Amino acid sequence: MGRFPLAMLTRREAHWAREQLRFLAQNARISHHGESDSIKRTLVLARRLSTSRTRRAVPVYWDRNPRTPNFGDELTPLLVENTTGRQAAWSPVSRTALLGAGSILEALWDTSAHLSDNRTRVVAGTGFMWADSGGWPPCTSVQSVRGHLTRMRLGKDANALAVGDLGLITSMVFPQSVPVASANGRILLIPHRVDAKDPIVARLRSQWPNSEVADTWEDPVSLAARIANASIVVSTALHPLVVADSYRIPNVWLKISNRLLGRDFKFKDYVSVFDFDPMPETPDSLEVNPDALIDRVVEGYSRPYLSEIQQDVSRSFIRAIDELDELRS
Repeated sequence: MGRFPLAMLTRREAHWAREQLRFLAQNARISHHGESDSIKRTLVLARRLSTSRTRRAVPVYWDRNPRTPNFGDELTPLLVENTTGRQAAWSPVSRTALLGAGSILEALWDTSAHLSDNRTRVVAGTGFMWADSGGWPPCTSVQSVRGHLTRMRLGKDANALAVGDLGLITSMVFPQSVPVASANGRILLIPHRVDAKDPIVARLRSQWPNSEVADTWEDPVSLAARIANASIVVSTALHPLVVADSYRIPNVWLKISNRLLGRDFKFKDYVSVFDFDPMPETPDSLEVNPDALIDRVVEGYSRPYLSEIQQDVSRSFIRAIDELDELRS
């Protein structure tokens, strides 16, 4: 088949065609854990063909990179699929879609598509990336946001919104997760992808003999299980800390660089729901003795009203999916 020249299309038609291609390419790469590569494509097609009108796929926008998936971004489709029993299908942000975990609110303005006057995107537990972002996103219904800082930046219409990162319901959706060895005083060190090769990570790993290093691009269910079975979690990424809180695992926000987009905003936004201002640890502030570090972190760990916040996030998530279904009916 010959290539169709996009130059023959109008600008709007060309944009639409590129979105179609991206949509197909993204969903063709959605993995199915435990299935061999030889049957993945067949299963993807079979599952989509077998979905009825009432159990059709849920369109979800997340910042997806199939080559280097990111733990926080991959949580939303997993939570959708294991809450509803339906497939989560990646969707362009310009379409009717659900936005969940991640610092992706700015993406709602970053589209050249002509949206209708209807509220086409639905938000649950999402946050801004940058401290200077703000305003109510166009053509969007918001059920909840990540924290008080994001809610404040949405404006006065957001005052009644529930707050809490969507990742806080991970323990409710995966209560047992995948069994691994007992914690036994184990420190789980999880650097953000941009920090993974920093020499400080290797230094900390060597000074804590009972520690393990996990990557944010690991299978997200397995990584959640490792977090749930750690004594403490030390991470330069946000969502390992969020999921640790979900499982009531004491954790430490570690800052070793200024490489992360948005700098500290998302951390401060998330922790604002617990009514305290977080201060990141530095490599020099962490105890060399692993037992002393664990004792300090465990003793000082507190997340006020965590259960209530989780319930609020869970209810807003269900409302968001229901609203999405109504918009598409």
